[in-house]
Amino acid sequence: MQASRPQIEALCPAIQRLARLQQGLRDARGQPLNLLQVGAAGGDAATAPSD
Repeated sequence: MQASRPQIEALCPAIQRLARLQQGLRDARGQPLNLLQVGAAGGDAATAPSD
């Protein structure tokens, strides 16, 4: 896992931009379109929301 850390950290700004882009978006039923949650698991981790 340590070997991939620099690659993961390099993706962080892009993931944060994606999270900001999805804010305010709604699905066909009017529910928030939460495809990505940044910081949900601690730190700046990005996780897919569970159903």
